[in-house]
Amino acid sequence: MHIKRGDEEEVYRYFERLYAKSSDALGVQEIMAMTGLSDKTVLQLLKAGNIKSIAAHPRYIVPKTFLLEFLTSRRYIDLFSNSEGFVQIVEGFKSYAQS
Repeated sequence: MHIKRGDEEEVYRYFERLYAKSSDALGVQEIMAMTGLSDKTVLQLLKAGNIKSIAAHPRYIVPKTFLLEFLTSRRYIDLFSNSEGFVQIVEGFKSYAQS
């Protein structure tokens, strides 16, 4: 299953529910755990401004809402649709969407 265009709002609600107990201020380690992305990839995305943050290198602080915006962006969906972490996210979303 792929996430179709137009499903972004529903995917955002899924992530809000999934990460409801996560901290509202995230660091690189938390983003790695939540996305399955490597530290190198997360840092590249932060440095490029693809994931917005309120503090910069060496310690990035990312409001959870900024991460959720990135995770539901077409850029993330299109770039990482073949990654293992993304496949796991899609499986969770598929179960959520069917409930």
